[in-house]
Amino acid sequence: MLIVAVVAILAFRSTGPDSQLSAKLLSSNQVPSGWLSESFSAAVKDTGCLASAMNPEGLHDVAEVNVLYVNDGSVPPEVGEEIATFRNVNGAFKKITSSLQTCTKIHGDNPNASGVSGSVVPLVLPHFGTGSEAVVATLTDESVPVTLTDDLVLIEKGKYVVEVYEANFLGKVNHRQFEEFIAKALSKV
Repeated sequence: MLIVAVVAILAFRSTGPDSQLSAKLLSSNQVPSGWLSESFSAAVKDTGCLASAMNPEGLHDVAEVNVLYVNDGSVPPEVGEEIATFRNVNGAFKKITSSLQTCTKIHGDNPNASGVSGSVVPLVLPHFGTGSEAVVATLTDESVPVTLTDDLVLIEKGKYVVEVYEANFLGKVNHRQFEEFIAKALSKV
């Protein structure tokens, strides 16, 4: 469904030598009953700079895995997680958060009026890991039309950079649930 594709920032993939990294992702028993795992490798194209938050230009990870869970497999809410390792985790985290801080407007790759657009602003959340940076994005897909809210946090913890996001219809992200997803994700790294 297009609604899911708009905010499906993460696609399940594994690159690099660290096959054990996948075991550190949120699993189906850590999300609400009825949420299904989805894979969206092409979905990132319409979310502009938000789609490349973990992969700013010039930064190369050693290993990276992603997962996405969607309520009943078709409509928001949804939660996604990405974990990456880098040769210099602290330097990578600084570059990733710097890139995210410059991502204030979403102009999807689709130049026509039915594209995705939106804005990104800082989000106040508790501090996580060694360092963390959180934002909230409001994304509108003119082809549906629908507007979604996407809370996203980037966290440096140990040898990992972790991204967790939760998306839902405008203003409907449950912050308590989002922080629970973050805690569950961090407990595995």
